[in-house]
Amino acid sequence: MSKMEEEEEEEKIGRIEATLEGFLRLMKEMIIEVKEIGRTVKSIDGKVEIHEGILSGLSEKVEKNSKTLNDVQMQRKVNSSSEEVKEVSEKIKYMEERLNEAEERVIEQVARSRRSNLIYHGVLESDREDCGEGDFEGQVSDRKSGQYCD
Repeated sequence: MSKMEEEEEEEKIGRIEATLEGFLRLMKEMIIEVKEIGRTVKSIDGKVEIHEGILSGLSEKVEKNSKTLNDVQMQRKVNSSSEEVKEVSEKIKYMEERLNEAEERVIEQVARSRRSNLIYHGVLESDREDCGEGDFEGQVSDRKSGQYCD
């Protein structure tokens, strides 16, 4: 081989060595980057696990709060129903009192009417205070109370 051929051969080998060294350097850089990516992924995985734990805890809290909310809403409905029952009971009591008062007024009115009717027909003596034997049925016995003898 001639000197020129040897030089060309050495040049080719030098270029191949330079290319291989560049390739090797790139491979080392890529390996370093992959290792960094691996650490980042592990870090992210750890963070994801932490966040999954947090989310799981939050999910449990949401479930508990949802149950509590449902319980509170049911209690409010019960309380509301109890209040409505109390209101209706109070209204019924009020209406019963008004009915009793009205019945008393009707009884008094009927008594006055019968008494007036008896006085008008002369059946009732004005000085008489109570019913004795032989009094007529329905006759007023006491002018002040408006009660009848039956």
